[in-house]
Amino acid sequence: MANVWDPFWIRAIRTEFVPQINAIVSVLNERFLPQINEETINAESERITQDAWERYMSMPGTGEEDPADFADIAESAGVSHLVLMLGVRQGMLNLFAVALYHAFEQQIMWFHRKNVLNINEENNEKLFKMSEFLNRMKTLGIDLQNFPSWPKINDEFRLVANTVKHAEGGSSHQLRQKRPDMFRHPDLSFSALLS
Repeated sequence: MANVWDPFWIRAIRTEFVPQINAIVSVLNERFLPQINEETINAESERITQDAWERYMSMPGTGEEDPADFADIAESAGVSHLVLMLGVRQGMLNLFAVALYHAFEQQIMWFHRKNVLNINEENNEKLFKMSEFLNRMKTLGIDLQNFPSWPKINDEFRLVANTVKHAEGGSSHQLRQKRPDMFRHPDLSFSALLS
């Protein structure tokens, strides 16, 4: 039977598992988000609008051009860039959610294979399932599903990762029922484009 309180695993969780998760969050918060923040995207969009305006206004004309048409075209170029980059930013944020859940799953499965399963079972792929891990832990007296954080991990975190990976499907429908707020774009609304 597994020794879930083995000092090796306590150390591994403290020195490998937690730092790995913290590193992903750190890269997101300290490296990615500062580089592609809303302020930067807005400034780029304004610059694109201004550059397009100046380009159109410096072109030789026939005298029949309407500057309002050029302003509309220039504004459209800036708005297109804004929408594109906000979508890229959101897509990357979504991928970070998948990376976090993927790291979590890998850590759980490593612990499961090397500490919970018996040595003659650790290479049996049929046993590499979260449900098997949960059942085995329960037989050891630890019901992870009773932990206060379990609904957040299973009912949100897992569903978010699966929704990002697979788009529409069972996970997205479940997540939409549990957290409809996650399906509203956090940065973009129609009124924001008009202001």
